[in-house]
Amino acid sequence: QQGRWPAGDEHALLAKVLHEYHGMEYDQEACERLAALATPGVRAASAPWQARWWIQLEDCLGFWGHPDAAAQARDELARLAQAEPAPVVAWTLAVAELRHALRSSDAAAQDRAYAQVDRLRTLQRPGRALQGLRWQATLLLQRGRFQAALDKADLLLGLSADVEVPERDR
Repeated sequence: QQGRWPAGDEHALLAKVLHEYHGMEYDQEACERLAALATPGVRAASAPWQARWWIQLEDCLGFWGHPDAAAQARDELARLAQAEPAPVVAWTLAVAELRHALRSSDAAAQDRAYAQVDRLRTLQRPGRALQGLRWQATLLLQRGRFQAALDKADLLLGLSADVEVPERDR
C-alpha cells in the first residue's frame, strides 16, 4: 500500500508469502530483493513468525547454492531459539539443523537433529510436523532403513490427509 509495509507479525507473514511466491517462480533476484527489503521489519515480529522467516530464507539460500548465507540464516534462527524458548522456535531450528545435517556426512549431527525433531514433533500442530517427518524419512532412506522410512512416510501422508494438504502436494 503505497510503499508502506504493515508492522509486526503481519509484516513477517506478508514477507514470507511474497518470498514463497517468488521462490515458486524460481526468481532468485526477486527473492533476494525482497529479503533485503523485508528482513529489518521482520525483527519486530513475534518469535514464531521470525522463526518462519529465517527457515524460509535458509531453505531458499541453500537451494540456490549460497551455503554461507544459509548458515547465517541458521545462526539467526539459533540466536532466536536461545532468546525465545518457545516450542515452535525450537522446532523450526531442529528442522533446519536436520535439513542441514543431511547435506553433510556428519552422522552424529544427523542423529542429534533427528532426535530433536522427534522430541519436539508432538509439541507442534499437525501441519507443522510435516516438514520434520519429511526430513526424518529422508535420513532413514539414506541409511538404508527402508521399513522405518516407510513408517515415517505413512505417518507423513496420514497427517497430510488429516490437515487437508492437496493430494497433488502429497
